[in-house]
Amino acid sequence: MIKILHFADLHLGMENYGKIDPESGLSSRFLDFVKCFEEIIKFAKEQKVDLVIFAGDAYKTRDPSPTFQRAFAKEIYKLSQLNIPTVLLVGNHDLPTSLGKANTLDIFYTLKINNVYVSRQPEILEIPIRHQPGKIQVLTLPWITKNLFLSVELVHKSSKQLNEIILLKIKEKLKQLYAKINSKYPAILTAHASVEGATFGSEQQVTLGTDVVVPKSYLKNKHIQYVALGHLHKKQVLDENPLMVYCGSVDRVDFGEEKEDKGFCLVKIQLEKNNQTSFQFEKLPSRKFINIEININPEDADPTLTAVKEINKYQIKDAVVKVLINLTHEQFNQIVQSEIEKALSTAAFIASISKEARKEKINKMLYSDEIASLTPMQWVEKYLELKKDKKKEEVLDTAKKMFEEINL
Repeated sequence: MIKILHFADLHLGMENYGKIDPESGLSSRFLDFVKCFEEIIKFAKEQKVDLVIFAGDAYKTRDPSPTFQRAFAKEIYKLSQLNIPTVLLVGNHDLPTSLGKANTLDIFYTLKINNVYVSRQPEILEIPIRHQPGKIQVLTLPWITKNLFLSVELVHKSSKQLNEIILLKIKEKLKQLYAKINSKYPAILTAHASVEGATFGSEQQVTLGTDVVVPKSYLKNKHIQYVALGHLHKKQVLDENPLMVYCGSVDRVDFGEEKEDKGFCLVKIQLEKNNQTSFQFEKLPSRKFINIEININPEDADPTLTAVKEINKYQIKDAVVKVLINLTHEQFNQIVQSEIEKALSTAAFIASISKEARKEKINKMLYSDEIASLTPMQWVEKYLELKKDKKKEEVLDTAKKMFEEINL
């Protein structure tokens, strides 16, 4: 039997809703993500897995700080020392904004770290299986940028036309890889992509909406036992034959992921049973996010007390919390802000305390979800709406092409 650990979308450097940890001087949210990463590596060691697949997006940004790089390298090095082969697939957050620059995972390729395989282009990696004869074949589909497949003469095509051309190129490339599979050995595919039929989590808000959506049929082949997916933060199974799984991100990014479990997958391929494959999802101790909405009765004489009682019904200790209080305009000034904050004192972070009155919304924002989630394209759209620009569609099309060119 072969045991494979599949995780993705680590996003080290995500510091939203965090405070400075007094002991380390680092963001508490950064430390949350590191803690989850450490749990993954600990699990790999205890389970004596034969292979680790990281399906892309090591960092939040394309230019991570040395601190973030150190945290990632430390855990990957542990796997190397344990002689556990590890495949690092390049995701969209790992790529530089211009050609010629190194991606965030290139350093492992350059240093030729033992047991670490960095995949920057579609390929087949043949990896020896520990403790038994044979090997496993890992087909890779890293994040596809337009400049990877397209020639200069195609730059003036529309986004739709470019996506169609890219999909054809992807189909051709995968067909070539499938033809090279040795059927005597098990094979899996790992991809960092948006796949047809998948449900987007809240990260849909932080993309430009221009992802190339890969049809599921492209990823299906009779010789493939498992498809390890990354890019979408919501864990989900897209297909059973072969198993096609998004393991999801390792920790929550915002309140859109409040109810989602976070973790990774342990995959088992039973060689003695004709490569029969199964997986189980392993939950991580991710930080809780709690959204509290309180409705105050118009006849309530003490809305502050009522709000505090409602807050006390939730297990907010060490959680990131957001509160919305619905009340009448007359009750608005009866809410004692300090009492609400006191009731939330055990929370790890208060994202916002909002009061919504009839016909108007008045907020005291400690952190803005909306501002944090806007993409460059959404900023352009909002600007044009405010300006009432008659050439809105033309400007948006130009902006979209520009952002695609720089892979933003």
